[in-house]
Amino acid sequence: MKFKILLDNKNIKIHKSKLDIHFSRKLSTKYIFSTTSKIFYILLFVSLFFVSCHKEKPWWWVPETFAENPCWTPDGAKIAYRREQQIWITDTLGNTWNMFEGISMEARLPDFSPDGRWMVFVSGTHIYKVRVRDNWKIDGSTITKLTEIGRNYFPKWSPIFDTIVYDSNTKNDSIVTFYGICVMDTYGTAKRRIEGTRGDAWHPDWSPNSDKVVYYGFFETTGGYPQIAIFSFIDSQITQLTFDSSWKTDPAWSSDGNCIAFYKSIEGPDESGIWLISPTGANLKKLTTGGQPAWSPDNRKIAFIDLDRSGEYGTIWLIDLISKKRKQIVYKEE
Repeated sequence: MKFKILLDNKNIKIHKSKLDIHFSRKLSTKYIFSTTSKIFYILLFVSLFFVSCHKEKPWWWVPETFAENPCWTPDGAKIAYRREQQIWITDTLGNTWNMFEGISMEARLPDFSPDGRWMVFVSGTHIYKVRVRDNWKIDGSTITKLTEIGRNYFPKWSPIFDTIVYDSNTKNDSIVTFYGICVMDTYGTAKRRIEGTRGDAWHPDWSPNSDKVVYYGFFETTGGYPQIAIFSFIDSQITQLTFDSSWKTDPAWSSDGNCIAFYKSIEGPDESGIWLISPTGANLKKLTTGGQPAWSPDNRKIAFIDLDRSGEYGTIWLIDLISKKRKQIVYKEE
C-alpha cells in the first residue's frame, strides 16, 4: 500500500494545520525539531506499521496522487494536468498524451495564454513559459524562465492583458518572510508585489476583466484559518468572502464572473469538498467532493481532482453544473 503525506513547500502549511488539531494551534519552525515533534514521528511510524498490518487508514492518510492541477485549454476542448512529474493533456473523452514528451523537465501548475499558443508553468520553485504547438505538445526550444529568486507558484495568465499573477516569497528582488500576490509581464519583467494583502497570501486567480484577483490568505479575525478574499486593482481594497473556522484553498473564478469555486476542508466527510460562493460572499453552497477546481471556459463544467472509483488514488474528474453528474476522465494504467 502506498502512502503520501503532502509536506512539499506549497502544502506544508495546510497539512501542518491538521497536526495543530492534536498538538498546538501555533506551530513554529523551531517546534519541528522539538521533543514533541520527535514523539509525533514515533507515533507516525507506529501508525504506519499498524495501517500496513490492519489495512485501515488513519485520518491523515492521503492516497497517491496520480493526476492533479487541472487546467482547461482556452477553447474548452482539453484539460492539461500534472502527471508523472510532467504536464499531460486530455480531451473530455479521456484521450491523453504527455505535452513534455522527450523533454527531461519536471513541470506542474499549468495555465494558458488566452489564445492557447503559450503555457506558463512551475518547475522546482520557479515559473516558466513555453510555446505550445498545434498538436498540443510544447516546443522545448522556447522554454523561458520568468522568475529567478525565491519560491514562486500558481501562475495565472490574464484573460485580457499580457500579465501574469502568481504567489511568491519575494519583494523588490529580495526574499521575505511571507508569501504574497505578485504580478509581472509575460516576459518576466516589471515584477511587483501587491501591497495590502495581510500575512501570507496564495493561489491567485483573475476576475474575467482582470481588475481583481481572488486568493486565499490569513486574517486576524478568523482564528488562524485561511480564508477566501478578493483584491481590487482599482482601489486596492480587500473583500474577505469567508469567515468560518475551516481551511479554504484553491480559489477559481468563473469566466462569467458570477461565481468562485474553492476547496473547503472540515472535519467530517459530509462537508469537505468543492464549494461555490458569489464574489459578494453570498450563495455559499457545497458542490461536490474533491478539490483543485477549474472552470470550463463556458462555465458549464468544472474539472477537479478526487479519488478514483476504487478510492486508492487521486485523479481528474468532471462535474456538469446543470445535471451535477460526475465523470472520471483520467485513469491510471495498471
